[in-house]
Amino acid sequence: MNIIVNIIMVFFGLILEVFWTGIISFLKGKNKKLIGHVSLLMVPLYFIIPFVYLLVLKLLPGYGIFLRALVYMVIFFILEYVYGLILKKLGLEAWNYSKKNKGGIGCYHKYNFQGLITLEYAPVWYVAGIIGEIVYTFAVGIL
Repeated sequence: MNIIVNIIMVFFGLILEVFWTGIISFLKGKNKKLIGHVSLLMVPLYFIIPFVYLLVLKLLPGYGIFLRALVYMVIFFILEYVYGLILKKLGLEAWNYSKKNKGGIGCYHKYNFQGLITLEYAPVWYVAGIIGEIVYTFAVGIL
């Protein structure tokens, strides 16, 4: 795999997260300036994502994008949980879906599991899988 593809995907992930956090905080009335944020601790996680696309596209080449998006969603949940658990064990909690915005690391989501993943983000990860695959295949195609 071309390292440039990984770098593109890292920046794409970071940018999407900044947009997501800015828009969500605006919609919740917390931030009229659309200020988004992201932890640089997310870089290793986003660096892994191109390998997910490579694997899924190799294993499920004849399946449609909507089925692959389900697979991406499940893998994203697993990665988010495992990476969040590692960060938590290291005392570097970058997000927490079980807290009410304490310390700027998260906000409460009713259907969270150990504060590391939340079922409420299933549609987000599903759509992110589709968008990410498009960006990934474009990046691979031009490099």
